[in-house]
Amino acid sequence: MWPFNNKAKEDFAKAQHREQMLKTAQLSASVGNMRNVYATITALQMDGPINDIVAEDVICGMVNTAAHNNLKEGLGLAIWLVNQHRPGEEALRERVTERAFALLDRLKGDDEKLTATGAMMCLVIAARAPAGSAHETKALRLWDETVDALAKTQSGIQFAFAAACNAALGFNDMKTLLRGQAIDKWEKLVLQLAQRDKFAALKETQRVVVNYSDFGKDGRVFRNRAFELMVKVARSP
Repeated sequence: MWPFNNKAKEDFAKAQHREQMLKTAQLSASVGNMRNVYATITALQMDGPINDIVAEDVICGMVNTAAHNNLKEGLGLAIWLVNQHRPGEEALRERVTERAFALLDRLKGDDEKLTATGAMMCLVIAARAPAGSAHETKALRLWDETVDALAKTQSGIQFAFAAACNAALGFNDMKTLLRGQAIDKWEKLVLQLAQRDKFAALKETQRVVVNYSDFGKDGRVFRNRAFELMVKVARSP
């Protein structure tokens, strides 16, 4: 009987330890100490996957708490959690993704930096969600809508270009449908810009041609497309 008793004691002690770590992270989120939130969750994952419903509830609650204090912090935590999830944490990823979409609904179009963060969030979700899943489909749609919203203003267009380029060059070498769609989106944005500011559009194509030589095959494809577009815009009336 003793080995079983010892095992039960070890499991109980481990559960208590994880519960205390969650409480620490929860308190840190409430006071805006996000560095400690990230460190504590990372430590929890090193001790084993976060796959019990209580821990999932607490972590999703931390996303809401962080967003209540600072929407950017909430978005950042949601992005990190989706990207950081480990094998065995699929349920946590799904639940955090739903929270992330809810946060995106709270964005106001006049805050371009936050909207750009929302675009990055959609990129991460699209890259991490199972292929063909409802979350992937929704992330692709919202990414497209968010980039379009950014492109409507003179200052926002730069954030839109950045979002398109990030997606076009891939995300942590993961396969995502956005990698192909993003170059088309980038070209569309350049052509729209050329209608009101041809010089700025040419400058954007030049930026890609000159700066993306270190991105291997993906960079080569993008730079070739940018060079073709540069010629097209230059020759346009």
